[in-house]
Amino acid sequence: MGSVLKDYGYTTAFHHGAETGSMGFNGFSRIAGFDKYFGMEDFGSSDGKDYDGVWGIYDEPFFLKSVSDLNRLGEPFCSVIFSLSSHDPFKIPEDRIDILKPYKDESESEQSVRYSDYSLRKFFEEASRQNWYNSTIFLITADHTFYISRFDLYSSFIFRC
Repeated sequence: MGSVLKDYGYTTAFHHGAETGSMGFNGFSRIAGFDKYFGMEDFGSSDGKDYDGVWGIYDEPFFLKSVSDLNRLGEPFCSVIFSLSSHDPFKIPEDRIDILKPYKDESESEQSVRYSDYSLRKFFEEASRQNWYNSTIFLITADHTFYISRFDLYSSFIFRC
């Protein structure tokens, strides 16, 4: 995708809140033709409160930082933002646990998806204030199903609660 869009004058970037090299996304993004890769090291938080202790940067602060990174890309651009918070072990920042109180009876995985949804809402609130927002197409897709919902090939693509 990156290579094709570069031929049409797009700047391309891949944002992944984990350590560069994690899951091979920096290499994948380079092979796919993306110009820039933003990893956890590019986030710039020095106090550590935005780090989940396992995967990388929590979704909300990473999504918001991605907006500022997008502003520096120049238009037109294509960017992928890979989220982390809805992955096992389903960590949620201490200062956001209160927003999930109405859902305290839900599983950790369900709550983490709610936190990711909340983070997306914050992303779109911030993105909607940017000059590029009205001329941007946003595609949102899932990474994979939750591992306990996989019973066979078919169920690997269908989420069951």
